[in-house]
Amino acid sequence: MIATYFILKLTFRAVLDECNRMAAIAESSERGRALKSQIVQLDLDYENGRITDEEYGRRQASIMDELRRLSAATATGGS
Repeated sequence: MIATYFILKLTFRAVLDECNRMAAIAESSERGRALKSQIVQLDLDYENGRITDEEYGRRQASIMDELRRLSAATATGGS
């Protein structure tokens, strides 16, 4: 009975870990799509003259910083 409890506990833990991993992947994927959308909008705004060179540079740097953090979190398995 105790052995069964430990087996069930380990199985539950493995399922929980897999669910957490899948949720982290989904969150990273969703955030990646949002960043892609921001990049497209940034380019459109710049091409249409709605933002200055300086604003373009600031927003591009901000997006790139977030993309680096997202890539690092994905590579280490965190979110």
